[in-house]
Amino acid sequence: MIIAKRAGQLATIAILTGCATLSPLRSIEPRSAAGIQGPLGSAADQTTGTVLVAVKWPTRGATYRGQVIPESANSIRLRVLPAGGSPEIAPTLLIRPSGGSLISTASIEVAAAQNLTVEAKAYRLSVPGDSSTPIATASVSGVNVLPSTETAVALILAPASPPSISGFSPPNAGPGALVTFTGINFLEGGAAVKFASNQSAQVGTVTATTLVAAVPASASNGPVQITIDGITATSSAFTVLGELTLSPATTSTNATGSPIVFALSGKDHLLKSIQGATASVTFGILAPLDGGASASMSGLSFTPLTAGSFEIRATSGTLT
Repeated sequence: MIIAKRAGQLATIAILTGCATLSPLRSIEPRSAAGIQGPLGSAADQTTGTVLVAVKWPTRGATYRGQVIPESANSIRLRVLPAGGSPEIAPTLLIRPSGGSLISTASIEVAAAQNLTVEAKAYRLSVPGDSSTPIATASVSGVNVLPSTETAVALILAPASPPSISGFSPPNAGPGALVTFTGINFLEGGAAVKFASNQSAQVGTVTATTLVAAVPASASNGPVQITIDGITATSSAFTVLGELTLSPATTSTNATGSPIVFALSGKDHLLKSIQGATASVTFGILAPLDGGASASMSGLSFTPLTAGSFEIRATSGTLT
């Protein structure tokens, strides 16, 4: 007898005010925004301007907040370029504060001019070298600095290597089952995974192009979010299985060596029927006859090789 068992932003804001070219690269620790003044009144102010920059750094460990700067960023290099693209004006380095407020500000003095470009590049190193590779960049062109006039410029830093999800396998699974996600840039920083219903998942093996995660016990149908170094990628909808059924439920045969093909169907966690349920189908020996029993299983095709009673089981994670 054969029994088939059924399962019960981050943005950088540059404000340009209507100043003389300053010295080479300098590091700026955070200072209070209260130090930012309005229109300037001295004679020099009539021909110069100030680029006032404020940066709100991402909170590390606070995943799934909207941000476009990697969590591992420790510095941002700022520079202002004239219309011709060179020479750069007063390059400045903002360094992530070690504690307290995560807002840094800087003041860059420039001569009043038209069609300036403001650039920002984020780095993991606190003091990046000339050959260091940025992990996020931003650029705004066509900026006009007028004497004694404030102009606001928003720099939205785009990650250089953001994660992206191209697919996952299997397309549906029960709680506890392992799902392999494919994509790119999964090794750019710490990985975190959340299934629908805001359920955090245990993360297994991670490579640059694959990530393995276990379906959480209370997960729901819907997209899965993978966050790498504070940057989140979202997949297409994943289906959480709630029930598996093998048909026929019972069957028997007198001919050993003849295959019996089962049909697998399933329902999601809301007990709605789904197409293409996936599971691992195995068999066990319930009652060997004549001193022993053996069989083979290939997919959904079961072949008894000797007489006996067998159980066929479909399993997906803890669902069986």
